[in-house]
Amino acid sequence: MSTLMSPTDTEVLTPQQVARILQVDTKTLANWRYLGRGPRFMKDGGIVRYPRRALDAYLDERTVITNA
Repeated sequence: MSTLMSPTDTEVLTPQQVARILQVDTKTLANWRYLGRGPRFMKDGGIVRYPRRALDAYLDERTVITNA
């Protein structure tokens, strides 16, 4: 059985793109990586990329729903 993947399943973002989305500096992202915080990332040959699904999960985990 074949499964189709949506573009967001395979999309990867640069630190600059993620910084823009999260409205933080790229240095903040680098610091978070060093501290083991922030969205999950992958590194290949020294190049850092963020899977879109990992960024979406990171944002979902931090979404607060109030009863106000």
